[in-house]
Amino acid sequence: MKKRYIYSMLFAVPGFLVSLIVAFIIFGFVAGFFWLYVYGDEPWPASAEQLLTILVVACFLALWAISLVIGFVTRNKKDPVAA
Repeated sequence: MKKRYIYSMLFAVPGFLVSLIVAFIIFGFVAGFFWLYVYGDEPWPASAEQLLTILVVACFLALWAISLVIGFVTRNKKDPVAA
């Protein structure tokens, strides 16, 4: 197996945890914003719940993909001759 793929897998494990934590933090900020400025204490529509769910999943996947790419690029920058 090529080392650039090993680096990607090594970055994937902590990237998974960091992405999960950051996605939930973003969820908290957006839910707080919705509660304070948009919907308040009244019942929220189902579309807001769906939007928050999609936001968490999209943030998680995007951040995890970025960590994989960073791992891939890190290996390629250290030794451009090794393939």
